[in-house]
Amino acid sequence: MRSTSDTGSAYYVAKEVAQLLDCSVDTIYRRLSKGTLLGYLLGGSVWRIPKVEVHRLRDAQRKLKLRPPAKKGRPRFRPPVGQPPGTCPHCDTSKRQIKAGRNRTGTQRFLCRACERYYTRTSAPQGYSEATRREVLRLHRAGESLRTIGRLVGVNHQTVSNWIKAPPDKKPFVAR
Repeated sequence: MRSTSDTGSAYYVAKEVAQLLDCSVDTIYRRLSKGTLLGYLLGGSVWRIPKVEVHRLRDAQRKLKLRPPAKKGRPRFRPPVGQPPGTCPHCDTSKRQIKAGRNRTGTQRFLCRACERYYTRTSAPQGYSEATRREVLRLHRAGESLRTIGRLVGVNHQTVSNWIKAPPDKKPFVAR
């Protein structure tokens, strides 16, 4: 079996490109399908890749290998991003506050080194708004089922049931 490069053609097949670039054939097919490698699909899974394109990629790989390796580990100094930490809500000290990652919602967390407790500067409001509760009660009076109300408003059907069963003094006022 003769390879296309032996015939003097201006194209390579995927297997030859993988050998030249020292990667797997799957990587070549992935690059071809994403469009990061220029090639021509002849039919089925037969690709022809121009030699110019392969040499361009190989030169780019060589340049990357010539670069000095990146230093590992965290940088020694990180400039502060955003506002500095405030006052600890537990011990009311504003000194010895450090950033300590983020919580599940993406809010910045802080660690107070004085009392060794974590906190966030502002807490997100919990629960549903009064307008949502009023809408649930209005839909219930209109005769909608609990599950339908839940789907329409975006609230769990059990929460809808709890709001409807709540004593009158706990229900929001709904004008008729």
